[in-house]
Amino acid sequence: MQKKSGFWETFILIAIFLVIIQTFIEDFAVIQDWSVRLRQLLILTGLFFDFLFTVEYFFRQTRAIKRKNGWNYFTRERGWIDFFASVPLLLLNSGPMAFLLLTGEGIISLEVAGVLNILKVIKSVRVTRVLRFIRMIKLFGKIYNPDSKMAQRHIARITSMSVVVIVLVLIGTSFIKVSQKHYMESIKRDYGALVKTANENSKTDAIKFNSQLKILLKTRSDFISAKLLDNVKISQFTKKEIEKSYSKDDLFVINFDNNKIKITISKKAVNISESQHSLVALIIIIVLVITLLIFYTKHFAQTVSDVIHIMRRGMSEADYSLKVKINEHYPDDEIYKLAELYNDQWLVLKDLHRPLGEKAPGETEAFSLDDFLSANQGDGEESKS
Repeated sequence: MQKKSGFWETFILIAIFLVIIQTFIEDFAVIQDWSVRLRQLLILTGLFFDFLFTVEYFFRQTRAIKRKNGWNYFTRERGWIDFFASVPLLLLNSGPMAFLLLTGEGIISLEVAGVLNILKVIKSVRVTRVLRFIRMIKLFGKIYNPDSKMAQRHIARITSMSVVVIVLVLIGTSFIKVSQKHYMESIKRDYGALVKTANENSKTDAIKFNSQLKILLKTRSDFISAKLLDNVKISQFTKKEIEKSYSKDDLFVINFDNNKIKITISKKAVNISESQHSLVALIIIIVLVITLLIFYTKHFAQTVSDVIHIMRRGMSEADYSLKVKINEHYPDDEIYKLAELYNDQWLVLKDLHRPLGEKAPGETEAFSLDDFLSANQGDGEESKS
C-alpha cells in the first residue's frame, strides 16, 4: 500500500510540473499565433489535467471524511488549494472551452459574449493551476530542512498566502479591465459606422452598397469575411486558410439589418493581450515561489530553525554543549536574545552541575603532578638499565 501511495504521489508531482509547462505553452501559443490544431490540442490537454486534479481532490477529500478528518484536510492540510486549483477551472475554463471546441457553431456571436466574458475572467487567471506547485514545497522542504517541521510549515504558509494574494489581485483586475463584451460592442459600433456610410453613399442600391461596403471593410485589419446583401460573400482568406489560422475563439460575427448582413471579425488582438497578462502573472508567481523556496527557506533555517535545533539539543543531551553563533546582523532579534541566555547561563549552569569526574564535551584530562613524577621515574629507570 505504501508503494502505491508513493507511486501516486510521484505521479501527481510530475503532473504538477507538466501542467505548469502546459499553462505556459497554452498562452505562449496564442501570443505566437501557433496553428489551430496545436492550440486545440493544448486546450484538450488542459482539460485532462484539470479533470485529473479534480478527481484527485475528491478522492483525498472523501478519504479524509471517512477518517473523520475532512475539515482538517481542507484547512490545515491546504485541501482548499487542491480544490481551487482544479474544480473551478474544470467547470468554468477547460470544460466549456473544450465543449466549444467539440460542439456548437464555429463562430461566437455577440449575444453569447456576456457569458463567455465570465469564462474569460477565469481563463485570464487559470494560473491558479500554479497553486498546485505549493505541494512541491513539501518535497523541497524535506530536502532543505529534513529535521524542521516548523520551517516546512512556515514556508508553505507564507508561499500559499503570497500566491493566493496575487491570484486574487488578478481576478479583481480581470473584472475591472475592459471586457471582451465591451470590446466586441465597440467593434460593432465601428463596423456599424461603415455600414451606415456605405448605405448613405449607395442610396438603397444593393449593388452599389455591396461595392462601397466591400471597399470599407478591406480597410480594417481585423476583418475576415462577410455576407452582404443578396447573399454576396467576400473574404480576406480562403476557407482552408481560416480553418488553419483561426480557432472558434478567435472569431465572432456581427449582424446588421435583421441578419441580412453578417460580418466575421478577428479578435486575436484581445486574446493575445489576455495571454500576455496571464503569462506575466504565471512567471511572477513561479519566480516568487522559487525565490521563497531557495532564498527565504535558507534564511529562515539559519536564523530560526538552526538556532532552535542547537538549543534543543543542548537542553536535552548531556554531552552536547555547542554554543549558538549570534548573527551580527540581527543581534536584537528575540531568538538571539534567548540564544544569549542559553550561551551565557544555561551552558554555564550545565557545566557547573556536571557530575564529578565527568568531562565536558571536548575537554581533555588534566596532566597531574603524580603523572609527571611517574613519567620521570620511568625515564630514570630506563637510563640505569
